[in-house]
Amino acid sequence: MSHSTAGIIFASRLREERERAGLSQIEFARRLSGMLDDTIDPSAMTRIEKGKRTVKIDEAVAIAQLLDVELMTLLTDTSTIDRHLEIKRAALLKAHARLQQARDDVRQLELSVRVLEGEREASARGVELPDVEI
Repeated sequence: MSHSTAGIIFASRLREERERAGLSQIEFARRLSGMLDDTIDPSAMTRIEKGKRTVKIDEAVAIAQLLDVELMTLLTDTSTIDRHLEIKRAALLKAHARLQQARDDVRQLELSVRVLEGEREASARGVELPDVEI
């Protein structure tokens, strides 16, 4: 990923996450300034979100903390996140199908065990049962 691409993704994800948090650029800049002991004015936030101002590493870390997200979230394109989400959802569906099959297998085994236990009890009492396929 080139530096400019990383910057564009960071700017876009920052804006998305800030808006998701319900913070204006003014409020976000105020809170970020407090975390950094440095002044980040709202116009700096505008430039950052437009990709016209680079972000220092300590600013990026503070931004992630303020938004309560992992720094990687701000560096990952949403289309990448969407692809991962799609993969995980597909895996979840397959896991649910395997779980259902396992439940069905358990029910069948429980039934077989009950039938065999019944046959054993009947045999112990001298009762002969017809052959039943289990």
